[in-house]
Amino acid sequence: MRPQQGAERLRITEFRTGSAVGARMRAAVLVLGAALSLAGCAGDSPMAFLDPKVPDVPKVEPANYITIGAPEVKRRPTLSPADQTKLQQQLEGLSKDNGKSVEQAIEKGV
Repeated sequence: MRPQQGAERLRITEFRTGSAVGARMRAAVLVLGAALSLAGCAGDSPMAFLDPKVPDVPKVEPANYITIGAPEVKRRPTLSPADQTKLQQQLEGLSKDNGKSVEQAIEKGV
């Protein structure tokens, strides 16, 4: 059975205008919010929750921090400009020789 249309409107109207239960709930929420805000301000400082008590921590020099990570790896030194030029010429020569051998293989049909 469908509820009567008037009864449905009455329930919605009661909810919108507020009832005694709704007024009590709003009052309880308001009191709870006020209590929480006052509890946050209790203490020596004006805002106790923003200034927590922290124990004194001794200062430590940056060199005394432990190293967390990979150990140092011994690497050979980088190439000097002269060695880099020499290596570049060797690589270009090898590339040309390889290109010639590929061309010869293509001509032979291999």
